[in-house]
Parts: sequence; C-alpha cells; structure tokens
Amino acid sequence: MKYFIIVVFLIAIFAPFNSLGAKSNFYTGSTLTPEEIEFLNTAYRDESKCQYFFKKVMEKFPDAGFAKIMNSEQNHISALESVYNKYEIALPTNLDFSTITIPSSTDEACSIGLKFEQDNVEMYKNFLKNVTNTFLKTVFEDLRDITTYRNIPAVEKCK
Repeated sequence: MKYFIIVVFLIAIFAPFNSLGAKSNFYTGSTLTPEEIEFLNTAYRDESKCQYFFKKVMEKFPDAGFAKIMNSEQNHISALESVYNKYEIALPTNLDFSTITIPSSTDEACSIGLKFEQDNVEMYKNFLKNVTNTFLKTVFEDLRDITTYRNIPAVEKCK
C-alpha cells in the first residue's frame, strides 16, 4: 500500500508536465496578443542571429568550443518554433545577418558571444513583464534561464 501511494503521488506530480517541463494543463490563452507575437518574432530573430554567429565562429575557429552553444541556440529556435506551431503563426522570413561581423580572434568571439547572450537574457526579462499567455511565458522563462545558467557560463569559460 505504501508503494501504491508513492506511485500515485509521483504520477499526480509529473503527469501534467510537457516536454519543456512546464505544466501543460495550466496554460491560459488560446491566442497571442499582437504585442506577444512581436516579442516572439523578435526572440526568433535574436536566437537565429546568435546561432548564425556561433556557426560562423565555429567555421573560423573549429577548436574554440562553440559547438554546444550553437546546438543550444538551435534548441532555443526549436522551442520558439513550438509556439509558432501551437498558434499557427508563420515564421519570420526576413532574417538578415549581413551586419554581423565575424571576429578575427577567439577572444573577440568570446566577448561578442557573451554580449549576445547577456542581451538575450535582458530581452527575455523585458518581454516577460508584458506576456500574459502562460505557454509563451513558460517558453521565454525557460530560454532566459537556460541562457543565464548554461550558455553564459559556457561562453565565459572560452575566455
């Protein structure tokens, strides 16, 4: 009987969670506001810019250790794409990275990458002040936290 109660307790705790670790049964908001869509588009462009930067840096400095960060950026993009898919919103098509300069040294790449990641965290913090849709809020919180606790420390190590 003791084990049965433990199993039921564990199922009750973990069953409502989706693949992002968020309580999927508690999402509110069947649509996104125009402001939330703009936040989503901005986040998508920013994550795509970061992925592009780290990809180009990896091509130039293959031994600099940016592979995990670049893969993380792809995971961030995939998380944002899940929001686009859920609400049947078209992905932004105007992704222009022509203004991104690829650094001439790994030290410079680390500094620029760190700035990108720090700006990314601030972007999510600002967006979260005005997001009411709980699904989008959960995705933004997850991306902010992953960037804060994983990506920034990883970029800091490359210095």
